[in-house]
Amino acid sequence: MMRAAVVPCLLLAAALATADLAGTGPGLERAGRGLADALGPDHAARHAFDDAERFDLRLAPFRLEGLTLREMDPGQRDALWSLVDAPLSAAGRSTARAIMALETEVARAEREAGFPRSLARFVVDRDPEAYHVTLYGEPGAGEPWGFRFDGHHLSLNVTQVPGETPSTTPLFLGAQPRRVPAGGSPAGSMVLGEQERLARELYASLSGAQRAAATLPWAGQRELMRGTARRLGRLPPPEGLARGAMSSGSRRRLDALLESYLGLLDADLAGARRREIRAAGLDAVHLAWSGGEGDDAPLYYRLQGPALLIEFDNSEPAASHIHVLWRDPRRDYGLDLLAEHRARLPH
Repeated sequence: MMRAAVVPCLLLAAALATADLAGTGPGLERAGRGLADALGPDHAARHAFDDAERFDLRLAPFRLEGLTLREMDPGQRDALWSLVDAPLSAAGRSTARAIMALETEVARAEREAGFPRSLARFVVDRDPEAYHVTLYGEPGAGEPWGFRFDGHHLSLNVTQVPGETPSTTPLFLGAQPRRVPAGGSPAGSMVLGEQERLARELYASLSGAQRAAATLPWAGQRELMRGTARRLGRLPPPEGLARGAMSSGSRRRLDALLESYLGLLDADLAGARRREIRAAGLDAVHLAWSGGEGDDAPLYYRLQGPALLIEFDNSEPAASHIHVLWRDPRRDYGLDLLAEHRARLPH
């Protein structure tokens, strides 16, 4: 009887995997093949899939690898955007471009502050086209491959293992300034405003005892962040308040906050990530909060569960410099998928 029940479950799992790959997988692979062809086989932006450089997650725009947008010819640029856009939703694409556009605001602020541009070792290239792409492996060859697109406040790391839903972490996003000032474009906009607003609403919805459980001691200058390591390894247990201990209204708000991140991904990928998080235990996702409750107060929050680590940090004194990290403790860089793939097939 048990064996008879297992077969439909396996068929369902296979159907779900096929449904995931029906959209994003082939489209991503075609886009990867398009960039590979546009670059040519010997381009410096191409690396072996197993190159250790694939794991170089840089949260500051120094010593970045790959080919920049401004170095590309029109064909390469078109191929790049086809690839970068493939794993993202419309909201994700607009967020990525808005982050890049903020470089003009950073440059303007630094000029007005008299930033010492002559000190060469501190010079940072504040240019919306100073974003790099690196391609790992050979798309379309039936083997694992991936790409990274990164620069200031943006690092998109995607890994495709044959027959599996692509991995989309680590994902690093940022915003500086938090709110575009008068004279900027568009003035008053907040690139990561939805992820901040929903978190503040969630924290405000908690009872006094629940807030106490969710609240960590204040620590500025990003000292609470757990996800900045090159590889995560074994994370400490979640801190804060579990979703399962929240009221129904707070649970809905936590779900809405989580959806604001999932909504950055293509619908197939968002669905796959959603199922993974739920299967691992949605009620085990913890909210940890540190900071003020006012609309412009510095804050840090963390969503951590068995298949999830999302951190939002705006803890610098001016409260106008956001870092967001989304990592998967099990599947960062597609590592679990890759191990399963290599266990099934001889290499």
